[in-house]
Amino acid sequence: MAADKSSKDPQWDPSTKEEMAAKKALEDLIKSHDKVLKPGGANGKNRFILRTKGYYDLRAYVLTGKEFPRTIADFEARMPKTSLQELDKIQPKLYETTRDAIIAIGQSCHEYSLITATQKTVQFCVNAIGLLDEEKAINLKYQLDNLLDPKLALAGLRDEAKEKERSIDEVKETIISFRGETIRRKGQIHELQRLYESGPVTNAVTKDVPYLKYLNQSLAEHVEKVKSLVAQANKDYDDWDESKNRAIGFAFLGPLGWIAMGLKAARAAEDFAAYIKAINEANTLQKQNEVEATLIEHVSQMLTQSEGIERKMTDAIGAMTELSELFQEQANCYDRIVIHFGGMHKGTKATTAALRKRFVMTKMDQAIAKVRELRDLATEVANTILHELPGLGKK
Repeated sequence: MAADKSSKDPQWDPSTKEEMAAKKALEDLIKSHDKVLKPGGANGKNRFILRTKGYYDLRAYVLTGKEFPRTIADFEARMPKTSLQELDKIQPKLYETTRDAIIAIGQSCHEYSLITATQKTVQFCVNAIGLLDEEKAINLKYQLDNLLDPKLALAGLRDEAKEKERSIDEVKETIISFRGETIRRKGQIHELQRLYESGPVTNAVTKDVPYLKYLNQSLAEHVEKVKSLVAQANKDYDDWDESKNRAIGFAFLGPLGWIAMGLKAARAAEDFAAYIKAINEANTLQKQNEVEATLIEHVSQMLTQSEGIERKMTDAIGAMTELSELFQEQANCYDRIVIHFGGMHKGTKATTAALRKRFVMTKMDQAIAKVRELRDLATEVANTILHELPGLGKK
């Protein structure tokens, strides 16, 4: 819902350059939120710019990658080469190529946190609401209402916006660096995807069978079944546009790693647990193949999570850019307000002063409503991006 000028808004026709500039600064302050408040789904509610499946999928990639080995020693302790000699029979150096790709993802995901931007947005909104409306005697609305010097609250609002702009820019730069590392691995991942999963392959050992199926056909078939169930459930029960706290979250689905899903999709997919149980039982019953099964799970997770990851990172960078621009524009608006309101004439006609005051108070209410909406929607994202779906979490 726009908080722009409407038929119910009081009219005020400024007569001086200072008044015109002050009016525009207030209107721009309200409009600035539209950068990150996007139209929602059928329920008509807006959504925070980071509430997209691609953004959650990116976090699933990070959650999964953080559990990968990050050193050669760690990888070889989990999956020793002596237990996977079949790989080098299939193709020379395949063990090392697979190891290096998995370790690279584990290293890049280890320190990366995707929830920072949302949490910083919520904190900005909480602080801004206090300075705009709730902190008695110093809030901007109180000061403007009494035609006092608004510089105290405005300085706090401006500094808060500038600090959050810097913080979001840091998160954005982290994603850009993360994306660069991922792009550098793209050729390697595509080649492993061809060898292990999609084909075509031709060699004396596996003939034309991709390596996952060759290593353990039953396990590979279970993995494919889980993938198809997830895809179908998300297609049939797409509740990503619902603006409800905890309407979405993360499920750990064994060979797929962490998957972002709507609650309806997760509840509709009871077969997930059955297939993952079958995979775990197969691993337990075949102790001699335990290392092989670990390799298959890691490779499956790597290939599943890498699908479309470059686009998801690009989308996240775009969203972070808009979020940064919001804070930049907010700081600019508060600077303009303090300059132009301070220069307005106090001794104007009573009728003109009353119109001006009604207009300013209405616009302040609209700006505060926008910040509250942003706070609430960003809080939903902050909660759901940490939410593990009941019954489908990692054991």
